[in-house]
Amino acid sequence: MDSAELLTTLRSNGAKHVYNHLLLDENVFLLRRLFPDNHAEKYHQLKVAAAEALDVPTKNIAIVGSSKTGYSLTPNRNFAQIRPDSDIDLVVVSKELFEQLWRSHLNYKNSIEQSRQYSYSTVAKNIFRHFVSVSEDEIDSSMLIYFSEWINKVGKLKRVLEQQFKISTPLEYRVYDSWTYVEQYHVTGLNALMEHHNESN
Repeated sequence: MDSAELLTTLRSNGAKHVYNHLLLDENVFLLRRLFPDNHAEKYHQLKVAAAEALDVPTKNIAIVGSSKTGYSLTPNRNFAQIRPDSDIDLVVVSKELFEQLWRSHLNYKNSIEQSRQYSYSTVAKNIFRHFVSVSEDEIDSSMLIYFSEWINKVGKLKRVLEQQFKISTPLEYRVYDSWTYVEQYHVTGLNALMEHHNESN
């Protein structure tokens, strides 16, 4: 589905329909480009490999963002096309991992090692929306002891992506505590996208 079709479908059927029928299907733009003959099978294999690396059920992994659609769904980016260096946006659903990462952030926030550059307000805003992540760009030596287990898991996942699927672009992820909040986040974003383009026309 190209961006024009997406906008038409969004206006006629609503954000929840687009979320269920586009963002959650097996058609991943990046994998279709890399593996045109068996991209759906490769997506399943990728989810299995990611689930094993992160120790979550296979059904709780999904690719979203421009790697999924081929273009950005951020309202003010005007459906910018995926670039060779675009991040892979991964959804991980695990209440256990969500709480583990939340505790890691909290323990680091309360520690004497806390960096002045650490933005707890951003973490708190994300947790309020029921997801948490640890950006590699934000990790410094003072944080390693608090996030080492998760960093090791993500490192394993990145090696798998590169070795098995020839994917070496940056990895971004959100760990949600429930699929309810995955849907809420993306439906809200799709509604914002539609409103932005309605206003600009």
